[in-house]
Parts: sequence; structure tokens; C-alpha cells
Amino acid sequence: MPPLPTRGGQVRAPPLTVSMSRGRGLQGQLVPILANILEVEQAKCWGFDQFFAETSDILQRAVVHVFSLPQAALHRVYVHAHNTVAIFLEAVYEQTHVAPKNQEYLFEGHPCALDPSLSAQHITHTTASSPLMLFSMASETPKGLAFRDPALDIPKFVPKVDLQGDYNTAKGVLGAGYQALRLAQALLAGQELMLRGLHWFVKTLQGTCRRTLEVMQMALLFLSSSLGAERFNNAAGVPEVQELKRAAELRARLRTLAEVLSRFSHNIAEKQMSLSSLSSELVKNRDQVHEDRSIQKIQCCLDKMYLIYKQFRKSRVRPGLGYNEEQIHKLDKVNFSHLAKRLLQVFQEECVQKYQASLVTHGNRMRMLHEARNHLRLVACSVAACSTEAQGVQEGLSEILDLLSHRLPQDRTEGAQASPAPPAPYSSPELKDLGLHMEGLLEEMKLLAFDLQDNNHIIEGLIRVQSASDV
Repeated sequence: MPPLPTRGGQVRAPPLTVSMSRGRGLQGQLVPILANILEVEQAKCWGFDQFFAETSDILQRAVVHVFSLPQAALHRVYVHAHNTVAIFLEAVYEQTHVAPKNQEYLFEGHPCALDPSLSAQHITHTTASSPLMLFSMASETPKGLAFRDPALDIPKFVPKVDLQGDYNTAKGVLGAGYQALRLAQALLAGQELMLRGLHWFVKTLQGTCRRTLEVMQMALLFLSSSLGAERFNNAAGVPEVQELKRAAELRARLRTLAEVLSRFSHNIAEKQMSLSSLSSELVKNRDQVHEDRSIQKIQCCLDKMYLIYKQFRKSRVRPGLGYNEEQIHKLDKVNFSHLAKRLLQVFQEECVQKYQASLVTHGNRMRMLHEARNHLRLVACSVAACSTEAQGVQEGLSEILDLLSHRLPQDRTEGAQASPAPPAPYSSPELKDLGLHMEGLLEEMKLLAFDLQDNNHIIEGLIRVQSASDV
């Protein structure tokens, strides 16, 4: 095990069987203290006053439990209530290597925004079973909980009857068994936290998909209504108007944008279905974790082993055993060994292997969610670009509407004031058709004005998609 550097020398890290080694939070606080009270040079060695001052400082800190979804590991962060949230984020960075700007938190299924300028006392109360869920922008392979195999610490019984030696061996085996129980509980809790955090994040992404889809479907509804009827078409024999040609081009562009939004809508609907499928899998896996009976099996073995251990403790103070008692003692040793073997088998096959498999599955799901969120953000950016362009097109159509609405009455007034020459007989029907067409055009422009007003409201909603899609 690599030693930890200190000021005057080196202090070895605690073994993995010690709970302090499972989190770097408390370890980082205690190692400098241990280094200074174990200093060889008397001048550098701390006195009792400084030792108690430093330990009291640790005891006055609040513990914030953070479960890192990318690493699948639980961390304990120690901060003073008067510290700022920025200091807390830096402390999280020291343990997880996730930069503060990339740290995103969920708590009890809801996004938890942490303002760096606020006091750390505003951080919600957490426990080991209800921590803050840390989700990072960066993707990495989950490492999970590091632990030492309890089987490596189990001593072996000697063949002959040695009451004191058998008692010591049984005591060591029983201690390793309880360590296996604690590790099994930690591994099972880790699986539960992985599934719970993923489930919450999937729900957040589903909400983003739902909001984005609703806005785009509403936009498509209004765009399709405004593009349903052909407007500004020249009647047969009517001279072309440049503004009408420009309006037709803008409407064609709106039709293209509607097709793009339709593809985005279909794509998000597919992504929503995949997230729903993943959510169902997570719920099923959580039920399987809750129904797991490996802890009860290990506890049952330990209870039986403890009864034999108590008998060994009584026998060691006796001067000797009779023949029958000695045979019973040998049988107890065999049963004790079988129970220990069964305990380790359950721990390895039903705890460790399941946990390792869950880490692999967790890593695959994390990559899937990273891709899904990045895809949603790209779609949101594209939708925002489309909405901006659609707004420009709508403004162009509005300008054409204003121009034509002023030009037509002006043309009518000029025509009424002028004394035109008698028209040729062959041209009167064409002029009559032109007048009727221009009057119909005025009515069409009034209808278009209402459509433009509705579409502008939808475009404003599309612009808000970018902010609504950020998780």
C-alpha cells in the first residue's frame, strides 16, 4: 500500500479494512495530524494543545455525503458551516477530480443548484443513504468501492486440538466474517445508489425531452396551419409583383424549417422511448436489489459461527477435554470451517460478482446518458437556430405585409383621382380581374397578420427551449 507523504516523513495509509480508508475526506484531515504527533524531531512534534485544537476543528465540521455517479463511489466531505459553497466544491474536486464548473447535483430526484457565493450551511442535510448525487459533464469508467478480500485475512485451523490456538483462529475467522458482512452491506448500498441516481437523472432527461417536444409540436401545428393554404399567388394574366415573389420565397423557407422541426420532433420522440425503456430496466434492477438475500445468508452463517466461537472461548480456560468433548470440539472445528467457507462463497458469488457486473452495466448506462444529454443539447442549439431564422422570415413577411397594405390603398386613390383614357375593349376584363384579385389579396393579408402574430408567440417559446433543455 503506497505511503502518504507528510511534512517530516511518511505515514502509511490505513488498511482497506478500516472504514476511514474508504473515503479520502476524513483521511485527508487526519493524516497531517498523525504525521505531526509522530514526528521524530522533538522541535517539530506537536504538543497536546495543538493536537486537541486540530482534532476539535475536525469535530466541528459538518459532513456532506456525495455519491459520484461517474465513479460509483460515496465520498464524505468535511466543511465548516461558515465556509462558502465554493470551498465545498473545491473539497469535492480534491476527492473526485471533477472540476467545480462540471459538477452538477441531484437530491431526492430534483436538480440541486449550489450557488458558490452562499454559505455552506445552505447545503441540504445528507446521510450515507441519502447523499447528494454528483453528475459530471465528463465521462469516465466507474471504479466503485475499493476493498480487500476478507478471505486473505482468514487464518487456518491446525489439525491437532489446541484449545487456545483454536480459539484465536476462530476469533480471527469470525472477525473476517463480520468484515465480509460490512463489505456486503456497502456493496449492496452502492448498487442501490447507482440505480437510484441513474433513475433520477433519466427522469430529468425525460422531462427535458417532454418540454422540448411539446414546444416543437405546438410550433409545427401553427406553422402547418399558416402554410396550409397557398397565398400571394398571382392570378392568370395578372402582372407579377416583386413583393409577392419574395413572400413566396419566404414561405418556402418556412416550409423547410417546418420539415427540419418535424425531423427533430421525431428524433426526440425516439430518444424519449429509449429513456423510458432504460427507466423500466432501472426500476426492475432496484427491485432485484431490494429482494437480495445475500446479507441474510451471511448473517445466518455468522450467527452459527458465533455460537461455536463462544464454546471455544469457554473451552480454552479448561485444563483439558475428555474424549467425547474432544471429538465434539473437532466436529465444531469442521462445522466452523464449513460455515466460513459458505460465508465467503456467498460473499464472492452473490455480492462481489454482482457488484462488479453492476459496475460494468453502470458504466454503459452512464455513457448512454452522456450521449443522450449531449444529443439533446445539440438538438436544442439547432432548434434555437431554426427559431431565430424563422423569426427573421416572419419579420420579412411582416415587412411585405406592411408594404402591400400601404401600396394597395394608395394605388386605389391614385386611380380614382386620375382621369384615365377609355380602355380598350379587350383589356377591360383583365383590369376587372386585377381589381378583384387585389381586393382578395387584402383579405389574405389580414389573415396572414393573425398567423404571423401566433407564430411569433411560438418562436418566442422555441427560443426558450435552449434554457429549458439544460439539465
